[in-house]
Amino acid sequence: MQWFISSGIGGIRLRVKKKDVEDALTVLGEPIPETFDVQGVGSFEQPKCPRCGSVDITHQAGVDKRFALPALWALGGVPLPVSRNDWKCESCGAEWQEVSDEQKDASGPAEH
Repeated sequence: MQWFISSGIGGIRLRVKKKDVEDALTVLGEPIPETFDVQGVGSFEQPKCPRCGSVDITHQAGVDKRFALPALWALGGVPLPVSRNDWKCESCGAEWQEVSDEQKDASGPAEH
């Protein structure tokens, strides 16, 4: 999964057989579940937007394209591995970074 190649060819696309189109559209049209069971693990609760509480969020882990693309050009095709761990809410547009438990413990109690 090379993001700079997949973006250049139009991204990732879902393909289904003609006989399965109706079922695929039904599944894609279902709301995002707030919790679901994972076999052998238990119940999983979806992460939520800290601003609006929506579960329609995307995790943008991996290489930070804002820095890696210029480096890719400047370094003659060698990608610069600048990582990111951001989240974005598709409902309200909020963006935030995930804070690990270790980071929470190191920063002390949260201020409101």
